[in-house]
Amino acid sequence: MATINCLLHPHHVSLGKKYTSLHMLHQRIDDPYYSLDGRPSHEGVAVPRFDVREGSDAFYLDGDLPGLTHLSDIFCEFIDNQVLIVRGVIKPKLLPTTAVEPKGDPFIPTLHPKSDKFPDAEVSGAEPETTWKLKERQVGKFERSFTFPSIIKQNGMKTSLEAGVLSIVLPKDHEADAKVAAKMEIESEFS
Repeated sequence: MATINCLLHPHHVSLGKKYTSLHMLHQRIDDPYYSLDGRPSHEGVAVPRFDVREGSDAFYLDGDLPGLTHLSDIFCEFIDNQVLIVRGVIKPKLLPTTAVEPKGDPFIPTLHPKSDKFPDAEVSGAEPETTWKLKERQVGKFERSFTFPSIIKQNGMKTSLEAGVLSIVLPKDHEADAKVAAKMEIESEFS
């Protein structure tokens, strides 16, 4: 079941407890992420890597987003009080370079910037006479979503971006979790 889920929704991860396949199917039906109609296709959308840790009062996420330098380039959205979506666009940046002969070995060319200042704006392409031989850097749209086992205090979310690493702190809402647990207990007694 996990393999099928990874193929259908490679950018989403549920962080709840692992149960039987039948329970996972029921959980999937109840997960608000999967019940959204009109979700865009995930084809061509990058899936950034994240580390997620859980503390007694919060969840801590650290994700690699190389090429991003401003939090305004990242959009965080809650579609439920337990589901967070992180998305954005990484624009390609090409730094103008020229090959120069080093002082040491004349047979090894090195790359130096044409100027001391690197452009902050997007550059549409390399010098006209170049041809791509290898293109491994991840650019374009990215999206990652998480379903947490606890209710999140959405207004308490804190984010920071340093050296291409997005850090998110999501405080748990213990009062809301207790209300949900009490409601579930009452409903199960009358069922």
